[in-house]
Amino acid sequence: MPDLVLPTAILALATLLVASCGGSSGPDPPDSWDPRILDLVEFTETKRGLDFLHPVAIDFLDEEEFLVRYETDTDLSDEDRREIEQITTALRALGLVPGELDLLAALEDIAAGGVTAYYDHGNATMGIRGDGTLTARTRATVVHELTHALQDQHFDLSRTDSDDATEGEDFGFSAIVEADAERIEGAFIAALSPFERREYDSAQSAADPAALDDVPPVLLEAFLASRVLGEYLLAALFAIVGETAADDALRDPPMTVEQVIDAERYLERDPALAFDPPALEDGEDLLAADLAISDSLVVLLLGERVGFDLAWRAADGWGGGSSVLFRRGETDCVRIAIAGDSERDLDELMNAFRVWVLTMPDAAAERVDGVALLASCDPGSDFKPPPSPDAHRTFSQLVFRAELIEVLREVGFGDHARATCIVDEMRAVFGMDRLRELAGRGASVAEVALVQRERDAAASGCVLA
Repeated sequence: MPDLVLPTAILALATLLVASCGGSSGPDPPDSWDPRILDLVEFTETKRGLDFLHPVAIDFLDEEEFLVRYETDTDLSDEDRREIEQITTALRALGLVPGELDLLAALEDIAAGGVTAYYDHGNATMGIRGDGTLTARTRATVVHELTHALQDQHFDLSRTDSDDATEGEDFGFSAIVEADAERIEGAFIAALSPFERREYDSAQSAADPAALDDVPPVLLEAFLASRVLGEYLLAALFAIVGETAADDALRDPPMTVEQVIDAERYLERDPALAFDPPALEDGEDLLAADLAISDSLVVLLLGERVGFDLAWRAADGWGGGSSVLFRRGETDCVRIAIAGDSERDLDELMNAFRVWVLTMPDAAAERVDGVALLASCDPGSDFKPPPSPDAHRTFSQLVFRAELIEVLREVGFGDHARATCIVDEMRAVFGMDRLRELAGRGASVAEVALVQRERDAAASGCVLA
């Protein structure tokens, strides 16, 4: 699993690209560690609280060798490529990305240019770019990748590589895996000397953001949010469960995106409903069935057009989904079926769907047999989506919500469940955009919370001691 120069969006984008080489036993492990990283191995073991079962093969590679090896070790299967093409087609049909987007090419270009080290769990080996001279940034990256190697030896990183794993299970496991590695890397960065920290910060700021020019902002937001939300989930679990939180979550990871967003939902372990993909209508030709539709896509899909608050109310009651990709004439289309946890939740979904279809030239929403159906066809390359009613993109709102919950918990407004309840009550009163505006103009998060403390304390489930 590679770590990249751009430590935000590109890092998250890489998770799409890294395919397992599982099934290959790889070379026998070496008898000892490469001495150039021995101190990093010891740091990783100490901070993670686990010991390596055996050393890992480390290869220092020059630029050309590294790129060749990385491309070989992370090569996507034909099935992976088909899935990315299908997702791109669905996003085009929903008007979320432009018609000319080549998502796979954009992701490959980003990863090839930014990766400095990676751990291949299929072969249980690590590749490091360079001649063995380890800068502060490279050392931090190696600690991140060593954490993945440690996870692999104790928890098996290939567990979700099979076709039987759902999108939610893959997302949930990846979120915990990356959050855990980020936690250990962050501890390493925090321990750098002032000189090393300046060197590290200089290397980070030298990264070229132009590498992201071909990736639509909405996708950058979504991928970044998946990374950050995993970190907030893990922090919440440490507060709730204690020091075994990371090990417990790796053994029994979230099953849905909803469980990554909300720690209480994760602990409840409610599974998503499973049902057949929507039926095709006359004149429609099947392209793909049962795409990966999750609550995160619901929020992304709706929030960019109807605003976060309406989208959140709809996604909060998500009970499961299925979809079908089809062609009508010469146009690619997608039909999504989503179940609600209750009749009220289904009403919220339909309200949001009806508003959303008004923003698309060829879309329709209906309620059939207890599920909400949304159909949309590719609006073409000339389509210009209407501006979002919010000042901030949808997934950055999700991240802000998670940050606000963590801050309230840390400053003493109750445990994670109470802090979550308070934040959601505040959002219902002010709207997420208004909360962000209050926090951004000088009022601290704690001050905003204090203003609403009396009301929040009276809310069901938010009683504060």
